[in-house]
Amino acid sequence: MSALSITPPFPTFAGKDGLPLEDGYIWLGSANLNPQTNPLVAYWDETLTQVAQQPIRTLGGYPAYSGTPARLFISAAVYSILVQDKNGNTVYTSPSNTGPSTFVNFSVNEEVQVATAGQTVFTLENTYSPGTNSLTVYVDGVNQYDGSGYAFIETNGNTVTFTSGLHVGALVKFSTAIQLSGGAADSSQVTYVPAGAGAVTTNVQAKLRETVSVKDFGAVGDGVTDDYPAIQAAIDSLPIAGGTLHFPGCVNYRCDTGLAWSDKAVHIIGDGPGFQPGTGTRITFPAGVTGINPQNGILGRGANSAVENIHIVGSDVSAGSNYGLLIQTNGFYAKNVYVSGFGSHGIYVFSSYPLDNVALNANCYQIDQCRSYANFGSGFATFGVNSNCGVVNGLDSSNNAEWGIYDRAFLGTTYIGPHVAGNLQGGYRFGATGGYVRILGGYAEPDSTPGVQIDLANTGYNNLDFLQMSNSVTDNSASNGNRITWTASANVITDNIAVGDATARYVALDINGIVIDRGKALTLLNALQDANWSIAVNASQQLAINSAQLKEILVGNQIIASGLTANVVAPTNTGGVTYGGTTASTVGAAGAASALPATPLGYIICNVNSTQVKIPYYNT
Repeated sequence: MSALSITPPFPTFAGKDGLPLEDGYIWLGSANLNPQTNPLVAYWDETLTQVAQQPIRTLGGYPAYSGTPARLFISAAVYSILVQDKNGNTVYTSPSNTGPSTFVNFSVNEEVQVATAGQTVFTLENTYSPGTNSLTVYVDGVNQYDGSGYAFIETNGNTVTFTSGLHVGALVKFSTAIQLSGGAADSSQVTYVPAGAGAVTTNVQAKLRETVSVKDFGAVGDGVTDDYPAIQAAIDSLPIAGGTLHFPGCVNYRCDTGLAWSDKAVHIIGDGPGFQPGTGTRITFPAGVTGINPQNGILGRGANSAVENIHIVGSDVSAGSNYGLLIQTNGFYAKNVYVSGFGSHGIYVFSSYPLDNVALNANCYQIDQCRSYANFGSGFATFGVNSNCGVVNGLDSSNNAEWGIYDRAFLGTTYIGPHVAGNLQGGYRFGATGGYVRILGGYAEPDSTPGVQIDLANTGYNNLDFLQMSNSVTDNSASNGNRITWTASANVITDNIAVGDATARYVALDINGIVIDRGKALTLLNALQDANWSIAVNASQQLAINSAQLKEILVGNQIIASGLTANVVAPTNTGGVTYGGTTASTVGAAGAASALPATPLGYIICNVNSTQVKIPYYNT
């Protein structure tokens, strides 16, 4: 059972002796002014209909209304107060006080006019609401209430008529109060005290303005209304130094025009990407429109922009040239972003090519825990001379019409734990102009074929480490130093094919980390006995294998080296063996009783006294 704290329902006032103030006086006035000469209108009720005439008398320390303790209400959030005892001696005075949050927020305006002789009708610059106690009139500093010297009529919203003419030179002050909202105070006048030692007090308005909401500018988020004008106005409102733009709620913001900026760092944040249909914070764009496009700008002002917790939704039903998230700025950061349904790549890091364009530089970006799904291009793609040094962590790229990941960045990207599945052209492609890619712990589902493709003009030196790769690996590059590593067990790695290029370059295929040899065309590293591993070597290539590992290579695996006739090297040492020859050293000459089958299962190129020779092998 929890305890309930009891608090007094009425304000209390004490005299200088500390005892409850009896028959005292309370004056409430404008902040930092004498409340006796600059009184505010006080009320007994929260609806501001029952005026409390000043000075307010006290009974047993309480403000008294008809002999009963009562609460006081005023129309301003800041006020001055003077408390006197029954003899008119000051108990205390305070020039500036903040009212409680239950006060009603009003816009208070004052104006002073000088009367002409006998003037009765006054036209006000400010407006008020007749009959709502929102108008206070002072003549020569005296409050004109019922029964006072000058009676007046609230003629209309900006006219006051006195029942008798005023004397010449009379100073007439009109104080009008227009209610803005019930049960609230002006946010600039409400104090906000942060928690924690050393925190600095501010006001609610300043605190709320630390971030900007698209709904502040009229965005609806109903999926029907075009929210682009409101969203763009919110972006424009951010200072040149940048700021955060909030898309509140798990709703759908329809945006008929793409969002692009280059003059400031904009941080777009929603309330969650909602990886299930119809969930999360969504921004939906029409077909043919690129969704979000942060740009670096000539002066780099768009750098370090970010998008978080948003689902960027496209409406394309066929391939096009529009992208979901087009990154063209340095230092960009995306986290928990879901991109789907666009005509080309879902997430595209594109700077410029072949010439450098500073305004579109896209270096040193980071993609963290994002998903790209069902786009008509690749799920994630990079291209350009300044789309370098990016880090992609935990990307899921699935069911896209092209590749899961298509990397053509000039200096490569680092991928940590990427996952690809169901992409129609294949899992990972490292294209022309690209190179120096690093993958740590990659995964490719069996339905991504080929698993890896390295294009002819790729600059190479890619280091690709996979947890799982159940598909073919094609290295068409004319470069050295590509290394592809599997760490899975033999019963997972099945039916793999590694295709090398035709120019005798290096590619390293590393299974479980044991290196057998490095050849001029392909280097096979510890092929498992039961892996059904195949290597297809083009006609002009050679496959060099360390003979010490020959047994491990041949048992349970195939080495398909078709069309290697041109690569046969005639042995020059004694005891050399060739197939199908007629010398005395020939084993099983064609047609002899001891002849081996006419066609071998394949050939092995090995070194004999530093000379490469071609050795056939058979199923015996």
